[in-house]
Amino acid sequence: MKDEDKIEDITHFYTQSQIDELIDNLPVETIETDSHGNYDPKEHPEFHDWNVNG
Repeated sequence: MKDEDKIEDITHFYTQSQIDELIDNLPVETIETDSHGNYDPKEHPEFHDWNVNG
């Protein structure tokens, strides 16, 4: 079974407006990184917590 075969089509369970609202409410955080891809955990505590604790 391919991975794409495992994905459910959520439009069977939700209306398009519910899906749009869900997407609009997703948190967004812009993370500044250095040239090595490292970020400052003190400047981005929520992102750091998510990385450490999931």
